[in-house]
Amino acid sequence: MTVPSFKPEHLLVLFILKDGTTKEMYNGPGELVWENTGKMQKNGQRAITLSRLSKLFELVPESDKLKRVAL
Repeated sequence: MTVPSFKPEHLLVLFILKDGTTKEMYNGPGELVWENTGKMQKNGQRAITLSRLSKLFELVPESDKLKRVAL
């Protein structure tokens, strides 16, 4: 997975499964992910594995996550 070329304020990553449902892989401060990515690539993006992203997600307190809204 690649991260934008700028440090986002907040990052929400959803994994879309074959059945159309989604799994929340990360929902929290962009800075935490930004600091744990690889070096910036020539195209300006930074890479991070989904397994690393999910481990970082475990560190995010509920108060720092975007709240779900029922439609």
